[in-house]
Amino acid sequence: MLITPVFNLFAQEWEEADEIKKQDDLANEIDRHWKMMRLCWSEWEGPVVDPNSINGYCQVHHITVYSITHKENRYHYMAPCRILSISKDLIWLEVEVEYEENSHCAHYNGERLKLHITDVWAPVYMINRRHPFTENAVKKVLDDNKQKIA
Repeated sequence: MLITPVFNLFAQEWEEADEIKKQDDLANEIDRHWKMMRLCWSEWEGPVVDPNSINGYCQVHHITVYSITHKENRYHYMAPCRILSISKDLIWLEVEVEYEENSHCAHYNGERLKLHITDVWAPVYMINRRHPFTENAVKKVLDDNKQKIA
């Protein structure tokens, strides 16, 4: 009779330890994601809700993400998006797909997506357009990143 409560206590402790480990793993994943993004695209200071700034835009980083519009996971890899809202805990973003009008993917425009913070990537297409990558520009970016790391 005494054995069951003791095993239940151990089982509960294991469940609590697993939950703490999951939270730590998620925190580490988010931290790695931000470090990679800041290293690659230091000029982007997003994500923020600001349609008048490059920081108010992003690209989808994962192949499939949840579409609020269609209520299912859908393919949207590297889709350009305007950031509509960010949760208070900074983990979830609501965005709207926003391709250029002449794009063959423009039919996705207006579709709303729910992105986890690790689904978000800097708006590379916009950054590249602002800073054409000539040989000198690439060298400057690499030199700047080396100085930031050092």
